[in-house]
Amino acid sequence: MTATCHLRIYIPADEAPDEVIGLPPAEPSADARWHMGEFGIVAEPQVDDAVFVEHDGQRFVCPRRPRLRLLESVLAFHNGFTGLGGEVIVPEAAARRAAEELDRLREGGRRSLILTAQWHVPLRWFLLFRPEERLVRVGEGQPEVVYRTTRRAASRRMRRAIRALRGAGMAAVTEEMEQLVEWLSAFPPEWLVELDYGSVVHLFDDALLLLDASCEDLWDSIEALEAGDPMLARDRYERVAAHWAPAMRISYSN
Repeated sequence: MTATCHLRIYIPADEAPDEVIGLPPAEPSADARWHMGEFGIVAEPQVDDAVFVEHDGQRFVCPRRPRLRLLESVLAFHNGFTGLGGEVIVPEAAARRAAEELDRLREGGRRSLILTAQWHVPLRWFLLFRPEERLVRVGEGQPEVVYRTTRRAASRRMRRAIRALRGAGMAAVTEEMEQLVEWLSAFPPEWLVELDYGSVVHLFDDALLLLDASCEDLWDSIEALEAGDPMLARDRYERVAAHWAPAMRISYSN
């Protein structure tokens, strides 16, 4: 099984269209049961379902739309690795078919509400949240670690982090952060943003999950940059990087 984490956008249930509210609930491990797909890469089950959560007394829903996300990833891989072997794994004819089907699925405003990463949480994702927004459940079943906030707050925080890095002369590292802000900006400000560690929790024992201070350390690093203290900023960032280094090594080895 590929350890997978997710960044999800949730629609308030009272604003979601009937076709979304009527979707069956996704099984907790739905995104982790991967298999070989038609494009020669691994793909999650292609079932139309949704993830439902309760937050602050309100119900939210996130349609998984796995087919749409599969097609997006196929095209991203093909376009990103053309000339480096991407056209071998995803031939040009397959990429054209994927693009045509994706255009059809996007008609009517359909878009992907989930970003997925394998084996580790991309560190920039933590900057969408504050440490106090973490929810941890460790029991007899699979441990759960999630962060939740509003889209408005998430976008504001990421823009702040980008400004701090640019101000410290590190604009070169902000490109993917800016892409994340652009993705978020397509959604209404009151929608819910969730970081779910998913099956990545299995790479850590329960004590490490409870003591994980990745979000806090990254914000300490950003605030140190804002205060003109690059040594403290580096120390806090290196602490987060060391925590995630074993998981990242699995990513790069794959």
